[in-house]
Amino acid sequence: PSFVPSSAGEHVIGLVVSDGLLDSEEDALTVRVPSTRPVAEAGENVRGGVGEWVELDGSGSSDADGDVLTYDWVLPTGVVGQGLDSVSPEVSLSESGRFAVALRVGDGRLYSAYDTVYVQTSSRPVAEAGVDVEVGVGETVLLDGSASYGLDGNTLTYRWIAPEGVTLTDVTSATPSFVPSSAGEHVIGLVVSDGLLDSEEDALTVRVPSTRPV
Repeated sequence: PSFVPSSAGEHVIGLVVSDGLLDSEEDALTVRVPSTRPVAEAGENVRGGVGEWVELDGSGSSDADGDVLTYDWVLPTGVVGQGLDSVSPEVSLSESGRFAVALRVGDGRLYSAYDTVYVQTSSRPVAEAGVDVEVGVGETVLLDGSASYGLDGNTLTYRWIAPEGVTLTDVTSATPSFVPSSAGEHVIGLVVSDGLLDSEEDALTVRVPSTRPV
């Protein structure tokens, strides 16, 4: 026989068989019908460099019945992971590309449908600190890192690295300035970030001769 449950709950169904002379003892099974399935939420898409570990976030998953959830993350070829039965596992890309990672959650009785999050490689931005310059003592030097760029189109932030004796107006600006107070060579570095990866450091040299020719 079969039936379609019309309401949530536990239904205990018994069975007695007979051989025409004797009846068996009753045997029973329980059909559990939870009120709702849990819902998987795999979180926001993430980016990272090849070989870099990034964290996924399944904390948005839920169960209307308040049951404790279990997590089951499924990775495609090209992605390796650790803690795949936890709410926030770490994954790493073994090659460049865009990969779909699936999550389903269980409440002890039913599993949710799969939800998908995409993990893709992110290219490092490129810092352009500008060309070497020569100025005199007491002259304002305007640096310009605005030629720096990110291959993924993300907004860049700037971090200038000045040597001892050089004070920049704003080390997080694309165009800081400073006034050299003594002669010498000052090597100033620039690193930019797209929020996920930092660039390699680029540098320029500010030469400050002791005297200018006349």
